[in-house]
Amino acid sequence: MAPFRQLSLLDAPRLIPSCDPNVKPKDRRRLRGQNERLLRRLIEGPTTNSEMQFEMRIGNHTGRLSDLKKAGCDITATDQGKGLWVYELKQYPEELIG
Repeated sequence: MAPFRQLSLLDAPRLIPSCDPNVKPKDRRRLRGQNERLLRRLIEGPTTNSEMQFEMRIGNHTGRLSDLKKAGCDITATDQGKGLWVYELKQYPEELIG
């Protein structure tokens, strides 16, 4: 696992595929892009389910979090009450960032 480091515009997350085997081929590219955006956001700091859904436009954020966890990311979730959850990236595999 890699310690956090400042990312530059040249650092791009590697393709993180959806772990759902039922994903249609036409949706794979979109979901990989969501996984990459979510990983970049989590590296910046904690985020909420509300931010993921409404600001990042990730409708199935739990699915994308599962994809990142399956790729080796250590992500914690803290219940803030009233349906609000905070997600924090603790560690990620170095090979996910190029």
